[in-house]
Amino acid sequence: MMGLSRKTTAVVLILSAVLITTLQDTTLKGMSGAYPFHEMQTIRSLAAMPVVIGFLLYETRGLSALASTDWAYISLRSLVVAIASVCFYATAAAMPFPEAVALYFTMPLIVAILAGPLLGEPVRWYRLVAVVFGFLGVTIIVQPGSAVFEPASLLGIFCAVCYAIGNLMIGPLGPSVPTSVLAFYLNLFFLLTALILSLIFGFGWLETGGHASIAYLTGPWVMPTTWDLALLIAIGLSTGLLMILFTMPYRLAEVSFIAPFEYSAMLWAMLFSWMILGDIPGIKALAGNALIAGAGLFMLGMDRYTSRDRRQAGQKRWHRPRAGSGPRMDRSEPVLAGKHQSIEARRGPPGRIVRHADRRS
Repeated sequence: MMGLSRKTTAVVLILSAVLITTLQDTTLKGMSGAYPFHEMQTIRSLAAMPVVIGFLLYETRGLSALASTDWAYISLRSLVVAIASVCFYATAAAMPFPEAVALYFTMPLIVAILAGPLLGEPVRWYRLVAVVFGFLGVTIIVQPGSAVFEPASLLGIFCAVCYAIGNLMIGPLGPSVPTSVLAFYLNLFFLLTALILSLIFGFGWLETGGHASIAYLTGPWVMPTTWDLALLIAIGLSTGLLMILFTMPYRLAEVSFIAPFEYSAMLWAMLFSWMILGDIPGIKALAGNALIAGAGLFMLGMDRYTSRDRRQAGQKRWHRPRAGSGPRMDRSEPVLAGKHQSIEARRGPPGRIVRHADRRS
């Protein structure tokens, strides 16, 4: 984007990606009563595959990168995230969409909990505070033990756990694995899980009614209208583009700067849910969303602040003069050593002194 700084460009890209994603998910939520999950996910993943492969060819100049030595680990991580996707849409089918999105955004809090035992990272006090307030917001949304308790909310929490594990599994891969390879495997497992569910439930042999989440997962395939098919294909194509949009901002600016902007999804979810689905969130839902968003933003902000503070402290220690050091010795003068050792100074490349030690008997 001409004329914009790297950080401004990153913010524009991440906000655009979040906006498109939330609009997609709201549309799929609106269609969940007409088509089963596995049908929509199959069409969507097939439409996204050419875009993902094009991204892969552009970034790696070939398909050989798919034969990475980490392919089994990447496949396992993709399976975990694919299961999380199934759980998210099953949750959204039974709950108001803003509340399903809020449950998803407990994912950073779950990452903070799991990072200690799984990665050995220290659990800092402010992360514990954020987790407590975040899950207080979850309690307000879920309302366990009340007459309005929705069992699908537990599926939403399990979804957030799977997404958190999937995010933690990226760390050991390092920057050597191209983003396009991760995107290809992820879309591949989205497609595979949808095809497996289609083979099990797509013919209508095991269709079950009742709960909205179960009906959404077990319903048979339905011939889509021309408009709905075109809409699902468009969603699939934009999904492939979103994998690029979500990647570029994190290459232009640091994670701690970009991540908070993803919470704009909670605002878009409430707006689109009202405009497209006609749902108006209640006071308790708003309070729960605010607590979850506030806890996540507080934790990300404190992470950024403490990281900057540690960097500054490290720089001060690095530049601190040694105790008892006197004025610098002129480089042209020889440096005297002990009885059995002499150290001579010889000049190396311009601006650099190379000290050479020579033992003598």
